[in-house]
Amino acid sequence: VRINPDSAGVRPPVPMSERMRAVVDVWPVLLVFGLVVGGIYGGLFTPTEGAAVGALGTGLIAFANKGLNFKELLGSFTATARSTAMIFFIVLGAAFYNGFLAVTQVPQTMADWVVTQGFSPWTVLIIILAFYLLLGCLMDSLSMILLTIPIFYPIISVLDFGMVDFIALQHDMIRDAIAAGVPDGVTQATLDEIQALMAQGAEVPRQ
Repeated sequence: VRINPDSAGVRPPVPMSERMRAVVDVWPVLLVFGLVVGGIYGGLFTPTEGAAVGALGTGLIAFANKGLNFKELLGSFTATARSTAMIFFIVLGAAFYNGFLAVTQVPQTMADWVVTQGFSPWTVLIIILAFYLLLGCLMDSLSMILLTIPIFYPIISVLDFGMVDFIALQHDMIRDAIAAGVPDGVTQATLDEIQALMAQGAEVPRQ
């Protein structure tokens, strides 16, 4: 936007009366938000249970507004089951993978090799982050964590780096912008139009 201000577009001013009507129209969302946050801070349920309450509340609102039918609900259950099965398969594969590493002692061997070579700790960290940047073009963060932490953790521990450094792992979630060339492939639209579409759950098409 700083380089090309026109990409942000210009939104027409909205009168206060329309703003107030918009607030009235979204009262069910505010109700669910207040119920979830109030229940969590009030000690009625945990954040995880609060997520379930929020999902139930939004589902009931969608049914009441006729924005959701049983066919779409069944489709969402099917998609959830597929995602859950995928995650469990990843965790199962990680369990076998960790067992293999424990038997072969590969992480400890690599950590000892790094120490004996006398590499600078910052050099090793930069190499690891560069590896994550490349891996982030192909994998999601969960797969990256389960695949690499068993190997990199002993090395990071030997070099006296804290695990907080691995927060940079989430930075590599820009993999879509790197691998798919989003800046060049997104359909020509201003940022305010894209934000409005994403707020409604629409996918941004690519050319």
